[in-house]
Amino acid sequence: LSLPQLFGSSFCFILVFISKSNLPTMGLKSDAVFAKIQAGLESQGAEVVKKTNAIFAFKIKEGKNWVLDLKNGSGSLKEGEGKADATITISDEDFVAMADGKLNGMQAFM
Repeated sequence: LSLPQLFGSSFCFILVFISKSNLPTMGLKSDAVFAKIQAGLESQGAEVVKKTNAIFAFKIKEGKNWVLDLKNGSGSLKEGEGKADATITISDEDFVAMADGKLNGMQAFM
């Protein structure tokens, strides 16, 4: 499974936005992916919230946690922990590979 298959088709816009952008180098590689998700929410958040209606928690094994709220308002992304409908624990490398479409979700979670 890919991220869109895991989270629904409305999540596709975020991945398309990411894949067409140059990702800046920050702390973890996934930080750049989350920055692009934030930018996507700012431009299309309300539309995605209407289609998704879920909150996702991402626990990046190398030490960062994120909560992606696609249930309330125009959506939001925050670093830290919080209540979620689904929690995904994944390595930084695997998360970036999935966002780039280079890693199948079933492979990542096996």
